[in-house]
Amino acid sequence: MIRFVATTTSGKEYELPCIKRFRFYSDEAAPADLLIFVAIVDSRLFEFAFVRIFVDKKLFFDGVVDEQVTKQCNNNFELKIVARNRTAILLDNQAKPGLYKNVSLTEIFERHVKCHGFKEMLTDGNPKLESLLVKIRASEWHVLELFCKRAMGILPRISADGVLDVRKKVPGKLLNFKNTGGGQIYSSVSVTNRRYGAVSSVYVKGQNHEYGVCVPNLKAIGHETQIKRYIETPREYSGDGLKYAQEYIEKKNRNSFVVDILAPGIVEVRVGDVVNFEGEKLHFEGLTVSGVEHEMSEKQIVTKVRAYRERG
Repeated sequence: MIRFVATTTSGKEYELPCIKRFRFYSDEAAPADLLIFVAIVDSRLFEFAFVRIFVDKKLFFDGVVDEQVTKQCNNNFELKIVARNRTAILLDNQAKPGLYKNVSLTEIFERHVKCHGFKEMLTDGNPKLESLLVKIRASEWHVLELFCKRAMGILPRISADGVLDVRKKVPGKLLNFKNTGGGQIYSSVSVTNRRYGAVSSVYVKGQNHEYGVCVPNLKAIGHETQIKRYIETPREYSGDGLKYAQEYIEKKNRNSFVVDILAPGIVEVRVGDVVNFEGEKLHFEGLTVSGVEHEMSEKQIVTKVRAYRERG
């Protein structure tokens, strides 16, 4: 059972029982999840500020309304809402520019996250950075993300119930897609192998303005394709070209071998979960979920899962 609950700017809640269609997108490349849905209502209603989705009484989505469109259709109204999860609050607010010295995770949370209504943070400790540059027009999310990548080598995550998770090792849920033996059933699968998706080496521009530092892609060793790139380190990395080059290489690796799975219904899967796939003449283990899409039309509800296989 799926419930859509919208909250007005005055704080009043309305359940929207007649959902015509909806789409939900979650991708590791986009910090905020996106929801688009159309509902049939019997009045023009009010201006909505927030929307939540419950699946089998469990909170599935909690976000802010970006756009609300109301169209009259005979005696009813068609209400379209575009919303993002609460990460959007941090994306839309700019951070105060400046240079941090010896800054800790707790300080970043207090100054850039907690002040926007996020009360809880899950972490393994309180790491520090010697310096962190906050550029003008940088968002609150960008500051948090940059700190987490440089100090801990991870990306921050905000759960459906608004909890910030910056733990290094958060085991993803394991799903087994197979149409026999009690697995998660699927409708179709597509495998994309981009032989030129990964790079073999990256040359980093140093302080002497020369590309003298070469960072090899260790996971590409043994592959016949040789692709090199020349990059400059962004200012916010404070000269840590090695760190930036490694992130660049990993991003390219994730896009080189991709498996897309289509399954009926709403499958409870999130970015970062692990997928095993067993089909006729196809078998994959340990795929990492990089994108999820749920779509409901007047005929059916489907889940689309995109996952990648680590090279090497």
